[in-house]
Amino acid sequence: MRFEAFYSDGKTAARRPVSALPGAGRLAIYSAEGDLLDEWLYEGLDLAEEVYRGQPVRLTHRARGDAVLTFEGGEILSALERFAGGRFGGGRFGRRRRIRSPMALGLFSVAGLIAVVGGLALALPVLVGPLTFLVPPEWEQAVGERVIGQLAKGHPFCEGEAGIAALRALTARLTS
Repeated sequence: MRFEAFYSDGKTAARRPVSALPGAGRLAIYSAEGDLLDEWLYEGLDLAEEVYRGQPVRLTHRARGDAVLTFEGGEILSALERFAGGRFGGGRFGRRRRIRSPMALGLFSVAGLIAVVGGLALALPVLVGPLTFLVPPEWEQAVGERVIGQLAKGHPFCEGEAGIAALRALTARLTS
């Protein structure tokens, strides 16, 4: 039984309508005109991605580079099991190879990042106290001067008597 498919050579964007005929030891690929285009041995044949109900089945072959055969229905899987089941570990296509989609990997990455950030947010307040004793006063002074230099850039310092008096009053209130 022939199965209708589309063939992409992996080098161009063109999709050619083809038919595929599973047989002994190989999957024969025919052009729309009926000419034999290629033969893919079962050894090296693989699913390009996990197959879900209602989704196309995409097959690749390790000896054919980026070429892909796309079948709209999943009937080809049953035929491949009949002809090549033993070569695929007794029902390999029936179990479906699990390749996570990029979106699923992205979601796991985001979840991991959230867990790390959340852990740091919970642990940081507890660790800050003991860690402050490890920072030498010279480092604190140098960092403070850099911060003041960045914040004060383009702004004049208040060095008048009224400004200094206001700063002393504020400092006294805060230290009490």
